[in-house]
Amino acid sequence: MVTGIPKELAEEQRLRQHFETGDGLGSVVSVEIVPRIERLGVLVRRRSRLLKMIEEQVTVILGNPCSAVDYDRDRLYSLLMSHGTINNIEEIDGQQDMRLVLRRWSLSRYHTQRGLRKLEGMMDKLEIILQQFHHSDSVIQQVRHEWFASYDGKRERSSTVGFSPDDSFQIGSTSRELINERCREAADVRENSCFYSVSELSNLTQPQSIEAQGLAAKIIEDVHSDLEKYILEWRSHSTNKKQTSMERLQQLFSNASRYKKTDKLAHIIAEWASFNYKDVKSDSEDVLRLMFAAFATFVNIYLERHNTSASRVGVQTRSTYEAVNLSATVPRLLRSGSAVNSYPCGVNGKLRAKNALLLCYPDPDKKGKFVDEHADVVAYAEIGYSLYDLDESIDRILLYSRNLFTRRPNRRFAWGLAGIITQMHACLMLHDAVLVSPSMDVSKSYGRREFIELIVNWSLCDEVQLGFDPTIRFDHKSCSYIMDCFDDSKGPCAPPQQYRLVRALALTLSVQGRHTRCYLAVPHKDEDNNSDNEGSCDSTVNNEEEVIIKDAWNGAQSPLLDDNRSEIRLLRTITEELESDSVDVDFLYPKLLMGGHVRVKINGVEYLDSTDLIFKLLGVGRVDRDKLGHRWFNDFYYGNMDPVFVERWRYQHLRAHRRIVMTPVAEKIETLNSEEEAVVVFADAMRCHSAIYKHCSILHRDISLNNIMVVRDNNGGLPRGLLIDFDIGMDINTISADDEPRDVGTLPFMSITALENLKVPRTALDDWESLLYLICWTGTYNTFHKKVSGKLMDISCNSERRSSPCISCWDVHPVERAAEEKRLYMASLYNFKYYILRYFREENKHLYDLALDIYRALFLHEGCSGTDCMYPDSDSDSESEKLSSSESLTKYRMAALSPKLRRNRMVDPLKERVKYEEDIVMELERIMKMFREKIYNSTKVQELEQELTQKKEQE
Repeated sequence: MVTGIPKELAEEQRLRQHFETGDGLGSVVSVEIVPRIERLGVLVRRRSRLLKMIEEQVTVILGNPCSAVDYDRDRLYSLLMSHGTINNIEEIDGQQDMRLVLRRWSLSRYHTQRGLRKLEGMMDKLEIILQQFHHSDSVIQQVRHEWFASYDGKRERSSTVGFSPDDSFQIGSTSRELINERCREAADVRENSCFYSVSELSNLTQPQSIEAQGLAAKIIEDVHSDLEKYILEWRSHSTNKKQTSMERLQQLFSNASRYKKTDKLAHIIAEWASFNYKDVKSDSEDVLRLMFAAFATFVNIYLERHNTSASRVGVQTRSTYEAVNLSATVPRLLRSGSAVNSYPCGVNGKLRAKNALLLCYPDPDKKGKFVDEHADVVAYAEIGYSLYDLDESIDRILLYSRNLFTRRPNRRFAWGLAGIITQMHACLMLHDAVLVSPSMDVSKSYGRREFIELIVNWSLCDEVQLGFDPTIRFDHKSCSYIMDCFDDSKGPCAPPQQYRLVRALALTLSVQGRHTRCYLAVPHKDEDNNSDNEGSCDSTVNNEEEVIIKDAWNGAQSPLLDDNRSEIRLLRTITEELESDSVDVDFLYPKLLMGGHVRVKINGVEYLDSTDLIFKLLGVGRVDRDKLGHRWFNDFYYGNMDPVFVERWRYQHLRAHRRIVMTPVAEKIETLNSEEEAVVVFADAMRCHSAIYKHCSILHRDISLNNIMVVRDNNGGLPRGLLIDFDIGMDINTISADDEPRDVGTLPFMSITALENLKVPRTALDDWESLLYLICWTGTYNTFHKKVSGKLMDISCNSERRSSPCISCWDVHPVERAAEEKRLYMASLYNFKYYILRYFREENKHLYDLALDIYRALFLHEGCSGTDCMYPDSDSDSESEKLSSSESLTKYRMAALSPKLRRNRMVDPLKERVKYEEDIVMELERIMKMFREKIYNSTKVQELEQELTQKKEQE
């Protein structure tokens, strides 16, 4: 950024020549002169916001990436950029042309009668946004032109100069790519899992005890009646209809909140109630946030008044596990303020969480001392001032909630507040859905009462209803979290065992899903609390007592305690079978110490924590989506269900909150130092897989990067591998393969059978195929000989993925595309070498050979015709090698994308190989054993050579 440009250099061409010739800084790629105009900054930000909305809308229609065969990015860009900028006749033709192109390239779900109606609505919305975008563009150009014409060389002027990559240091765009990816994820969740106008949402916030309900009704009535009286007085005496300035509102709010003047706060609320679209200015977002804070502060004053003379008998909180009776006291206040001093993903200042409702305890002994700024957040608040800001507000709340789930171990679900000027919506972020309440219009009396009722109920309800987990508490003396772990085998009356969390090993990275968290922990001893060093943080850990605690919301079946899918039951079977004398164990496997369902108390009654408990508090019954079979999506999405029968948002998975304590302690696979260690770890993990499959009849079904761990001994040497995470494991003796969903697993490593949901039983061959994809992924992206800041380079980095365009398609949606790509690359040995193996890093020679041998065993078995008939027109390797790379790519890719050729396939080797499962698995085990022994022998030789060298040096 260059400022203070003189008048004679106020042209882009002159400025370019100046930097290239005068300063000798090298060739200049581009020069853009930007006038410093306050109005222009507002217009540019509005233009950027509209451009983002266009990108999101196009992504929803076409998908990302677009899977249409004739998709042309340049044509789409020209149609969007020319929209609304030409004469009327051509503009109408251009609009129709754009609609035709979008219909042709749209996702397949829009090709039905109902889908077309939804597509037309989205294209109408896109046209409105495009008109606003081009209008903003024209205004910006006009303002720039007027400023340039009147520039006298005295006012300050800035420019941006872009140098060529050879002459300057390139700053990476990882942060920008990361935040864009998170924004797309949030938009996708909102588009596919968000349900509006859920009136039952207010039931979840209702206090459960009779005393608390009576207290809430009294406070709500007092607050509402006084507020209406103040607003009526303000409207009768107010003669100036002009909006009060931001500076005046800040002064008014500061004095009113300090001295608890309800009349002054009501003045600000009255201005909020009269705020409309005509009052929108550049600082409207700050004004609306201030008005929202005034409303929350007004309610808090009345909550404090009802709390002064009452004795606290308590509601279940994070400070104690026991829940007691509520008398006439307010357990907490909700103050409005800047929630956190960080940003979603920590990379974008424009997405800072600027407002939220925070916990504030009336009792001075309850004041916050929690470990981070997310500790007391009850609900993030985002308020916009245009019709399209509601979706953007929900997206931002989803971004903030993602950080909340990641950084706080005691969050079960999250709340949010999204609004447009005076219309506020409560948002509930569940594991499979986002529920949005009907509008609470602050400009109306009944809307203000509903908003008051929400805040008061949040202040009086149990913290379980706020989304907190009372079985996880922060201990200030040890500066760590204390977690209660339950054991179902001892019965519901057995007290939980307490563990102290040492550090997090794995955290949840999404708003929805299982929310799996893993921690390194040690038993919590009461004598630590009575130590003489009170207030100090004791972080000493005994390695012999270390355990792994897994906390997750897994898919379940009712009744929960008799669920055959339960990971607790599977791990208990594994531990009992492999610890028996009949099995010779020389490998590592997960040993279950204790495991059970998390139990929480609401109003003194204990419940198993699950999705059903949340729906019980909502006052409606959940409809089991799993029992509807694989046709549930068509009925759910295309509206074939009877709307009178049940609301769509009630079709949710049953998830159970389970907690598992196990050993041994392991590290992530990213901690590997060499490919030799990777080969040994993979071999050990698959030895564990084969033994569990043979002796326990349990199939893992999710071999992936996060489910193979590294165990290191204190003596050094090569590490050992451990297979974990049996969340979606299957006991083949108790569960029928036809009743079990097949399309499960981690997307980049799922087998073709799972991706295509073929009607064949899942076998151990699918897990071995997942191992092949994991080896290819590791050999392509991971570098064991080059570390950054002591850690391995992130193999999920977008800049690394560009080096292998083929393998990068394995983790993209829709899953059908990933399946087609894998069929293409596995269609022949030539394809596998050309599209996959040639992208392996040069130093990963062992992984290269291992992947090649596993591929031959899986896909070239003679009994199932090898891969010659993966596609009907595929040739032998010798014939394929005669083709050029472009000809071969076109041939096999067209075969992959042609449904006609796919249907005419006579024999599918993926189905045929199930008959030869035992022979193929034996060959795969032999390969892994051979590579493991080879690595161990070479390591021992190196150790002997080092010992001899040391002896010679000593002599």
